[in-house]
This record gives sequence, C-alpha cells and structure tokens, in this order.
Amino acid sequence: MSTKVVADHAPTGGVMLVERLMAINRIFFENNPWPEGHPVKSFKWGAKLKDDYVWFDFHLESADYYSERDIEDDEDLEYETDWAAPIVWGNYHNCTLSTNYWHDGGFKVCKASEYSPEFLDGLELSVDMHPEQIKEWDELAFHIYLLGHDAAACHKIRFVRNPSNGKFSIFWVGRIAQAYIGDYEFRHNFKVNLSHCDMPKVEQSITSQSTRTAKFPRLLAWLRHLMPKNTKIW
Repeated sequence: MSTKVVADHAPTGGVMLVERLMAINRIFFENNPWPEGHPVKSFKWGAKLKDDYVWFDFHLESADYYSERDIEDDEDLEYETDWAAPIVWGNYHNCTLSTNYWHDGGFKVCKASEYSPEFLDGLELSVDMHPEQIKEWDELAFHIYLLGHDAAACHKIRFVRNPSNGKFSIFWVGRIAQAYIGDYEFRHNFKVNLSHCDMPKVEQSITSQSTRTAKFPRLLAWLRHLMPKNTKIW
C-alpha cells in the first residue's frame, strides 16, 4: 500500500462540481449497465494511529445493483464483456469496498500532531497509484467485492469540509481490475460521492493479537460472499 499526500490541497480533476452536487451518496462504475450509479447503503470512516501517523479506514457497501432500476436481459443479445451484462451484475448483488473487512489495510493520512479539521479540509490523497509495483495484492489498501472478489487501486480521495456544520464531503475516484475472472488490468473507473460524513476520532491501532483474532470473522465474511444468499456455512 502506498499513499501520496497532495501538499497544496489541489482540487480533484475531471469531476465537475455541478455533477458532484447532483449525485451525492452514490457509487458509479463507468460503462456498467447503470450510468446513473447506485446508492451507497452504508459507509463507515475510521481513524487509527500507527507509529505516530494517522491512518484512515473506509468501509462502503452499495445497495443492490438493481435496487432502483431492474433491467430485463434480452436473451438474444450478446454482450461484449461481463462488465456490460446486467445479468452478471445481478448475480453478484452489490459491492463492498473496504480497507478492514477482509484484511488490516487502510491508508496513511498525516502525522498525529497535524490531524485537525483544518488540515483535512481540501486535502487530496493518492493511494496505490502504481499497483504493478505491489507484489502481493493482499497488501493493497482496499479490497473489493464487485463481480466476485476483484481488485481496486489508483485511488484519489479528496475531503471538503462544510463550514456550516463541520461535516465532510468525500470525492473519491479509482480503478478496478476484474481479478476474479483473471483480468489483472485496472481498466475500469469508479467514482464515489459522499456527504455529511463526521471526521473520526483517532483510535489506537489494533494489536497483533487482536489482528489474528479478527481474521476468523473476516474469513467467514469472505466465504459468505462466495455462496448464494441464505446459505449456512455450517
């Protein structure tokens, strides 16, 4: 995992402000069957301390891909890729994008002494911008379940504070590789727009013992994703 901090708090490029304001609390997967995107069902934002640095954890779950608009598949229509086929998306139901659901990931933000709403306002972080340099993909900051267990990298995450209530909006873009089907190129863009997020208090990082203890429930969660709904593991 690698994190780059944009020191001058530069604005995120390529996403117009009007578009952002019209599409809050949604996740978009470019060129999938739902150009309008999908609602974010839940989002958890945490902060932890590692070696005097603040690290962030994100855990995002989307609503079912078809929750707002179901698409009937035309059996006579052949799609060029699984990415374009509504029935494929329907088979996997929804997306989970997380730094701490399956592994102890996360991304570095700043020194603990720098952490404040003023520092975070306008800050842009770049995370895992060169995934080809990471030998083990388990070390990526985020893991993702999208169309199976895929891979996510090349994240740019920007924080904007609302001066009227102190809450933050988060504008986040990244790229996805369909690793589940053996495609390891990060060819698919995604975008997340979030609002009314509370800046988290910093918690002490978990100990190595608690990390080992946490692996078992994460393994069960991973197994549940592989199985049809309502299937009991034992």
